[in-house]
Amino acid sequence: MGRDMWSEWLLHRRFGGDAQRMQSVLDFLRPVRDKVLDNARLAEGDTVLDVGCGDGLIAFGALERIASGTVIFSDISQDLLNHAQSPVQEMGLLDRCRFLLAPAEDLSALEDASVDVVTKNRELRTRNKSSGEPEPHPHQHALPARDGGAKFRHPEQSGDPGICQDASSRCASQPRQQR
Repeated sequence: MGRDMWSEWLLHRRFGGDAQRMQSVLDFLRPVRDKVLDNARLAEGDTVLDVGCGDGLIAFGALERIASGTVIFSDISQDLLNHAQSPVQEMGLLDRCRFLLAPAEDLSALEDASVDVVTKNRELRTRNKSSGEPEPHPHQHALPARDGGAKFRHPEQSGDPGICQDASSRCASQPRQQR
């Protein structure tokens, strides 16, 4: 059985085999990732959940920033989780990572109050269960935050285009790419 469509595109087709284009996109995305992580205010010992981690760009950035703590790579694609797990294993960091196969709208596999920081890609979409049509991620989605009641909020609701948070938690969101 081959890779799922999303991982095939993300890992192999999005750059069309053009190494220069890949480098250009990564050069653009790294500062975006860095802003997301700056806004998350990571601290030593934090447990970071990267929802819809894809190829792991944000999660790997979190691993680089905190020498202790845990990073949870979460995605609906087992292929992408396997892809991310391979370099984690090579770096000898498996003891600091978890890999969670779960859709963004159902993180029930995580215990309440088990996460300090949540990151997500701004472009996460869910499918309407009745029509099957894509729709934006729900404006508020309960997350199991250690310091209480974290919610996903689109950045437009918080007034800051680079972060979504409420008074009791840290939740960073990748801003929409400029076109």
